[in-house]
Amino acid sequence: YDTTCGCNVDEKCSRAVFGIVLGAMMTLSSVAIVALKLATTKAPFLAEVGVAAISVIMYGFGVAFITSQKGPGAPLGNLYYFTW
Repeated sequence: YDTTCGCNVDEKCSRAVFGIVLGAMMTLSSVAIVALKLATTKAPFLAEVGVAAISVIMYGFGVAFITSQKGPGAPLGNLYYFTW
């Protein structure tokens, strides 16, 4: 792994890393809510709503950021779907 991401444009590299980190963070937060439900048979409603709201906001920003003209997902390749 290096910081070039196979191209000379750093902006694309940072956006690609953002997409990967976004997908990982949202997966972990969703798994945490499921684990909380399994461990205690109920999760606090506000925790679920908070995670859902943050997910919607972050995914909305991520789609716009990754698929913009200068983003790595501009041609709508696999990176766009990776965050899902």
